[in-house]
Amino acid sequence: DVHADFARYEQYGGAAAGALQRRVNVFVFFNDDWPDAYGGHLELWARNLSSCAQRIAPLLGRLVVFSSTDYSYHGHPAP
Repeated sequence: DVHADFARYEQYGGAAAGALQRRVNVFVFFNDDWPDAYGGHLELWARNLSSCAQRIAPLLGRLVVFSSTDYSYHGHPAP
């Protein structure tokens, strides 16, 4: 499913000043010899969820890093 991860840790202060916050999402792909026909691409979606902005194939050694926000939508629409 396409979703945005939480950015604040409620158990460590939530929205309070100085609370712990999640800043980045990191994906490392370990799929050796992954055929494109399998699908499974990571998708990064527009802030308004109107369209997929980028599809990223799960290739061996690929590193994907992006900011964690309330609107950093990512995932796979048909899991």
